[in-house]
Amino acid sequence: MRSQPLLLHRELTKLGGLTSLTLCRRWQACYNVGHTDEYAAVAMPNLTGVVTSLQGLHILDLSGVADSIPAGFSSLKQLRMLCISGFDQDGAAFTISPDFAACSKLESLVLDGLTWASADTFVQICSTLCHLPALSRLEVIGPDLPGTDLAACSFNSNLVHLTLDCALPLLPPGVLGLTKLTYLLFAQAESTGSGVPAVGPYLQSLTDITLWASPSKLDSEFLAAAPKLLHVNLEEDGVIDIPNEAIKSLLGRLPAGGSISWNDLDFDRPSS
Repeated sequence: MRSQPLLLHRELTKLGGLTSLTLCRRWQACYNVGHTDEYAAVAMPNLTGVVTSLQGLHILDLSGVADSIPAGFSSLKQLRMLCISGFDQDGAAFTISPDFAACSKLESLVLDGLTWASADTFVQICSTLCHLPALSRLEVIGPDLPGTDLAACSFNSNLVHLTLDCALPLLPPGVLGLTKLTYLLFAQAESTGSGVPAVGPYLQSLTDITLWASPSKLDSEFLAAAPKLLHVNLEEDGVIDIPNEAIKSLLGRLPAGGSISWNDLDFDRPSS
């Protein structure tokens, strides 16, 4: 069964009071014991036409529907949460329309599985996101980001939660100035040397970090720059070998009451 995009567009635009909308490009047709899942592609309506008709949306989830943020999103003055998931797309490079900066109430943005044209494109998009005054949560989830030069990359200073799960060779220096950040997930590309650059007295609010990298990346200088860091979650993903000695060394450098989660094991440092 295939949806009729014009009919779907017509019906959606009638829902002027809608506050939450999820559009998924693929749907599960049926599932029975002994049979595999069956999926059918769903033709989607024109996104710009839909969003300009649903100006009261607070939550918009586009799972595999869009690989960019087109013009027209500036009409979503009430939008709080937006998820753009690029699976099953044609590989077109991700772009953001400049008028997206008008979504002044946007608090959470998830960019999942999108195609990045270059590191410069990533830098430009992050610069656009700096103009969103309410943005506090940003998640960038795969694929690997091409290029290595992110020295000029700046991030919205209001970020509290930041996920960079795109195999970066180095933690972008711009992250280090995020004084409101309390949660950071950083997935480092394999075998790229030091994962954390020299830092200054920043990251004053950071309490939780998830690393797809060796704990040796959290050197003493980094820990000194994040004095409130208590909880470290280490992920191996079958790639990075984390010896117990490194776990113990890192735990000993955390404040009293700190903890490390690794490989389904929890290591706690006594409070006294």
